Amino acid sequence: MNSKISQQVVRAFKRLLLSRPDRIGDVVITTSCLKVIHDVYPHLKLYFLVNESLIPLFNDHPLLAGLIPLPDHDKDPNHSIILLKDEIQNLNPDCIVHFNYDPVVATAAYKANIPYRLGHWTKKRNTWLTHAITDRRKEGLQHEAEYNLDLLNPLHIYPPLNLKPWLSPKPVHDTRLFELLPWWRPNCPFAVFHISAHASKARIPPSIFAGITPWLVDELNYHIVLIGSEKNDPGKKSFLQLIGDRLSKKVSDLTNIIHLGETARILKEARFLFSRDSGPAHLASAVNCPALTLIGPLGKRSASTRWSPLGPSAKILEKPIHPRLWETTHAYHQRYFNSFSIKEIKNELMIIINKAVNNN
Repeated sequence: MNSKISQQVVRAFKRLLLSRPDRIGDVVITTSCLKVIHDVYPHLKLYFLVNESLIPLFNDHPLLAGLIPLPDHDKDPNHSIILLKDEIQNLNPDCIVHFNYDPVVATAAYKANIPYRLGHWTKKRNTWLTHAITDRRKEGLQHEAEYNLDLLNPLHIYPPLNLKPWLSPKPVHDTRLFELLPWWRPNCPFAVFHISAHASKARIPPSIFAGITPWLVDELNYHIVLIGSEKNDPGKKSFLQLIGDRLSKKVSDLTNIIHLGETARILKEARFLFSRDSGPAHLASAVNCPALTLIGPLGKRSASTRWSPLGPSAKILEKPIHPRLWETTHAYHQRYFNSFSIKEIKNELMIIINKAVNNN
């Protein structure tokens, strides 16, 4: 299987389809490729295939000619393949780049007869690709954005010195913001917490969020906004129980209520986000919201190397704590996050808050 496409052939491309049917953080990171591609091939029309829930993050994007939402294929993947194949054929792209493998997208692109199909090489997926590179992402030696750029190497596109995400969130009217946050006014200080995490990923203990809340509410007069898609996450329930009724009155729970365009707007107005390395941490970085991110445990490797949010507004906390012999994954994750003290988190947040005040 070839790994390069003739540069003469690539320069003749008219439409390039980029596919990242994945979670928020992965998609935000992948947007760092858009300007890199545009700078090399400004004539190319770029199209982005993402999960439908992420569409509000790309309203009138200046570098995208269009978006393709991935159909919900949990119930009937064969029907989704047919729908997506027809949409791809109508678009008639010269090439697709699979930044993350999805069987429905891979099958639809193959059946749509896209001439050039790029992705990571594996024994099971070679049928769907015309050009492939070895998948080294699990080594964790580069940032995910750099692994994305490896896939563009066959198109003669190479890493720039700096990478940054590029979103264009759907505008949100102030009336909607006032409905969601009736206390909100310009310069009213509030912080955003993302307590939950995707699927079974390790969580920051609710006690840490609860431990900094009295300081934020009583001493700094902050409101707290909760975001995320997990309406019934047990971590959120524990947090609200720990802080009690008095402090809960200063907490606005927007989990599973707002779309991602509204989340982006709220983050732009917030003084900071406190979260583990989840989708909102990457989204905050993309909209220049200061964020303190606890990078989750990853055994003996440094998770920040691959998963740090892109951009100068992100502050990372990570500790070299490795799993012990015979230690369960759950116990290791608990020990890792419990190693962060309330005091050190407050100190880091104070640095973020003072920096914002000085910049203003």
